[in-house]
Amino acid sequence: MLSVLHRHSTLRFLLAARLVSSLGDWFTYMLLVVLSYARTGRAADAMAVLGSQAVATLLCSFVAGPLADRLPPVRLTAAADLARALLVGILFLIPVTPALYAAIAFLTAGAAAFFNPAQEKWVMQILPTEEYGPGTAVRQVLQEITKIAGPSLAVTVLALLGATHESLGFLLDAASFLASAVLLWIGARAKVQAPAPAQQPSPYSSPWREWRGLGPTLALPLVRTVVAVLLAVLLAIGGVEVVLLAFVRQGLGLSMLDVGYLITALSLGIIAGTFLSQALTLRMAPWLWLGFGLVGLGLFLALAALGAALPLTLASMAAAGFCNGIVNVNLSAYLQSLVPVPVAGRFFSLLGTLLSLATLTGMAVNSALLAAAGARVALAAIGAFIALAGLYGAKRLWGLGLPSAEGSVQPAART
Repeated sequence: MLSVLHRHSTLRFLLAARLVSSLGDWFTYMLLVVLSYARTGRAADAMAVLGSQAVATLLCSFVAGPLADRLPPVRLTAAADLARALLVGILFLIPVTPALYAAIAFLTAGAAAFFNPAQEKWVMQILPTEEYGPGTAVRQVLQEITKIAGPSLAVTVLALLGATHESLGFLLDAASFLASAVLLWIGARAKVQAPAPAQQPSPYSSPWREWRGLGPTLALPLVRTVVAVLLAVLLAIGGVEVVLLAFVRQGLGLSMLDVGYLITALSLGIIAGTFLSQALTLRMAPWLWLGFGLVGLGLFLALAALGAALPLTLASMAAAGFCNGIVNVNLSAYLQSLVPVPVAGRFFSLLGTLLSLATLTGMAVNSALLAAAGARVALAAIGAFIALAGLYGAKRLWGLGLPSAEGSVQPAART
């Protein structure tokens, strides 16, 4: 898995940039999502922040997708990081209120809507198809490492700064975005294979005409089925961060800052699942990894909700993370193998839009469920819905094909 980093220097700089900025993000998260909820006791404040991010992604994706297919990825990703550095830096200079942070969160998420599809396309340009699995696995492991180290680092530094200097956390986050932009520019010096010029969109075509170019990709039954299942899962977990915060306080009787233990257990499980599944990426029948992974994820989340002791909850979260890791690696590599590089920016931007709609809907449902039935019931319901989505996806994908190394479809063996 790690050998892919030795062969592609640009990928090393891209992942280093993501690692730096992701660690910085935890300072903002701990300051404004966790601590604001802990101080006000209102889940609505935290949901407003998460909801503003989803709305921004929804509104910006229409322009971001075609732009990601027109511009060199380094320009778009670096510009997005510079914009986020400026926006987060504002929070260091101005007294923070829930309304202000929701506004800044909206704008930073809008910048991320341009960054994410450009990053996905950049990775697809760097790696050959047969290395999508190892490349995705490395990215997944680094992401989970930041989830483990990020909260602990943020809590430790913020504790050293004290309540009167907590706003320095925003400055650290802004500095991480600046460092990320520099790393992206350095990494861009390596040669990246570009798509054939004939496949590039016309510089004079309208955004609508460019979006119509996605038709053949969206017509693939494999793509439609996988995206439908992914939307169902995002619908289930919309606002799950707030549900977990409430569960830690209501269900386990702990401080909400202790949610870091649950996140760490989940991330360790994801890392283990990633290492196990990366060698089998694009070789396992899709109904197998999707069904097993999502059903396991849902059942273990439901089991975590039923646990009254922290050790059982942590073990359940780790098992859920293991199943999640299996799904994540295969799902990302699977979609990358099916989507042509010239339309990758538009596809992943459209996917981000759809996922934002699902997330917003899920937030509304889970907020109502959290208020009506409590955190334990809400978390159990989330797990049950994910398990049902996994069963549906496995049934739909049974007998469908596996993508070949060239992105075509071959019959899958029913193992």
